[in-house]
Amino acid sequence: MTTFNSAEIIHMRLEDLADALELEDEAEPIDMLVCGGAALAVMGLVARATDDIDVLALVLDERDVAAKPFPDPLLRAVQRVARTRGLPKKWLNPGPADMQRFGLPDGIIERANNRTYGELLTARYLDRYDQIHLKLYAAIDQSGGKHAADLANLEASTAELIDAARWCMQHDPSAGFKTLLDGFLKRKGYDDVVEQLSD
Repeated sequence: MTTFNSAEIIHMRLEDLADALELEDEAEPIDMLVCGGAALAVMGLVARATDDIDVLALVLDERDVAAKPFPDPLLRAVQRVARTRGLPKKWLNPGPADMQRFGLPDGIIERANNRTYGELLTARYLDRYDQIHLKLYAAIDQSGGKHAADLANLEASTAELIDAARWCMQHDPSAGFKTLLDGFLKRKGYDDVVEQLSD
């Protein structure tokens, strides 16, 4: 079931979440880094629907911190919106948050596009440059699919793909991953990227 098929709907559900947070006695301001299809839609980078909103990290004092598990007030607010709007329980989730433990691209927070919802919620939507990094890694890790399609639609330059590939190799320095990365890039016509990675 597709839940979010426009930036407008994403904003509406996050407004609902902000309202729900205000009902939580222990709630503190939530500042979150949003990636995936929701961020692509809000930033106008790729027009496609998505089933959920992915939270890559929380932001505290302008630093990325672990989003998994969600703080209890946020989790309860997410569930409240799910019940009220008939959404899946994990319509907003920290599914990709393990990536944060290994280090996100430098400058990711500063490049993000910020939007506030109510008094307690801020969403920082990933910039195109950082989406390229995460989409390349996901395309290799999950053998293409929607991530490869998103990456193609982002029309990354050679320089951007080199940066993204080097970041990916920091996450998985194994020879097996490098083989998969090279094979993916060659299939997509990026032989020049592979050559420069080998220098």
